[in-house]
Amino acid sequence: VCEESAARWTRLVLADEPDVVVVALGRDDAPMPLQASAAGGITTEQLRAQSQQMAASGSVLRRSMELLLSMGLPLVLFDGVPVEEEFDSGLDKLALLLGIDGVVHRSSGGVLAAVAEIADVTHSVAETALRLLVIGDSTSLGVAQALSEGSSGRVHVTWAGANGCPFVRAEAVRPSSNAA
Repeated sequence: VCEESAARWTRLVLADEPDVVVVALGRDDAPMPLQASAAGGITTEQLRAQSQQMAASGSVLRRSMELLLSMGLPLVLFDGVPVEEEFDSGLDKLALLLGIDGVVHRSSGGVLAAVAEIADVTHSVAETALRLLVIGDSTSLGVAQALSEGSSGRVHVTWAGANGCPFVRAEAVRPSSNAA
C-alpha cells in the first residue's frame, strides 16, 4: 500500500533532516499516450479519464512540492522522462509556478553538479558530509545511486523514493509500448 506522497515526503524529511532534497520523477507519473479503441479512435471517455488523472497527479505533486518548500530546504529537481516523449512529469511547469530557483535537470550529471554547487557553498569548511535526501518515484533510486557513487564521500545520500507508487491511486498499471 502506497502512502500519500505529501505525507510520506514530509515524514521522511522530518526523520532524516537533510541539507538538500532531490525530487526525481520519471515515466511512472507521466501520463501514457492514449491508445485507440477497437472502433479505431480515441473516445471522449478516454480523454476525460486522462484529463482527470493528469489533474489529480498535478494537484498531488503541487501539494507535495509546496510542503517541501515550506520547510525551507534547497530543492534540486530531476525529470527522467526523455524530452522527446509526449508527456513529461510536469516538474518544469511546477517549478515556474512555485518560483523554485534553478533548472529542472534531465541528467544525473546535472543533478550531481547542482548538488556539488550547494555543497561547495554550504559545506566548504564543514567537517560533515552534506546530507541529501532523494525522493520521488522509482526513477529516484538510480539518481540516488549516481549521486552516492559520484560524490567522493562529500555527500551522504539517503534514498527515500517509492517503487510502484504513483501520485494518484491507480486500479491498474500497464507497461508502455515504448518501454525498453
